[in-house]
Amino acid sequence: MIQKAAEFAAHVHAGALRKGSKLPYIVHPREVAMIVAMMTEDPEVIAAAYLHDVIEDAGVRYEELEEQFGKRVADLVQAESENKLLTWQERKQATIDRMKHAPEDMKMIAFGDKLSNLRSTATDYLIIGEELWKKFHEKDKRMHAWYYGSMAEAFQEFDRFPFYEEYHILWNRVFWDMKEYGKVLRYVYKKRLSEAAAPLDRGAAFSRFGGNGRCGHGSGGRGDGGFRCFPGGFHQHSDHSDVSCSGDRWFCGLCPVYW
Repeated sequence: MIQKAAEFAAHVHAGALRKGSKLPYIVHPREVAMIVAMMTEDPEVIAAAYLHDVIEDAGVRYEELEEQFGKRVADLVQAESENKLLTWQERKQATIDRMKHAPEDMKMIAFGDKLSNLRSTATDYLIIGEELWKKFHEKDKRMHAWYYGSMAEAFQEFDRFPFYEEYHILWNRVFWDMKEYGKVLRYVYKKRLSEAAAPLDRGAAFSRFGGNGRCGHGSGGRGDGGFRCFPGGFHQHSDHSDVSCSGDRWFCGLCPVYW
């Protein structure tokens, strides 16, 4: 099944290039499939990873996938396909919301996809810097920081894999000037999300989570406030699981507020 999926993907993506490059598009689904194959031995999930863009970007019908690879593979690919009738922000928000409650197999494919994209973004950023954002439909860097940072929350169950740490390191590498993640979220809320949550009271945040929140930034351990610190500057606590710090201040991506 995996070989069949690889050949099918190569055929339908033939001639397509990666955005803003001369690389054949098939490089991306191959990389996604390789990432997923390092996380599971399930052949249907790996096959779906190869095929994850064929509906959205190559015009393949769900029914054709179901006939060729079965319902489960077709469902996994359909779940990874965005509705291009929506705006960029609406599509990304829908993906974030869907991933919060998605099953693990679906999340694995999404994680492989986002990690592959983040690798490409980090590579291009190293070469051309801030000019990178001009090649995207959404040209505001803060919006990309919001999206990839928000997706990290949905993927936290994969912290048993080294890829998860890589994801955070790459986020930090590309969005190094946005470590104070709360600023990104506040910008997003101001620009689009009218339903933004009200800021937490600073004193309540201290008493609720305990301690002063110092974490030993980047250590991968837990601080005295019950926070977990990742190398990329992301932190998680039990109630709001998207928190970052700037060394001595904490930013909650869901509040959004720092304390």
